Amino acid sequence: MKRKLSQQGFTLIEVMIALFVLLVALVGVASMATMVITGNRFNNDLTMATTLAEDKLEEMKQAGYAAITGGNDSQGIYNRVWTVTANTPETDMKRIDVTVSWSYRGLLRSMTLSTIMVDLS
Repeated sequence: MKRKLSQQGFTLIEVMIALFVLLVALVGVASMATMVITGNRFNNDLTMATTLAEDKLEEMKQAGYAAITGGNDSQGIYNRVWTVTANTPETDMKRIDVTVSWSYRGLLRSMTLSTIMVDLS
């Protein structure tokens, strides 16, 4: 009397299919991680640019209406330009625009904040 042996384990095809599915999942996760890191870098640059623009607006507000003039400066990778337009939008008002620009992945990026100051004297 012969005993029939049961076959246990996986075939080579089953193992290859499982590895392929695992590989596809890992490539997707790696791709998503790269996109998240890139997005975080851009958002960090944008936050820094916004902070630099807000700092300049606050500095100009503290200087007083008469002392407000245009100019520019650089801080690291950021270039900051501020323009002052007198009598805009009305007489005895100044419009202040602060633009911060930087290079990100070979492209020039910029953001602008604006405010209006009134001569209360």
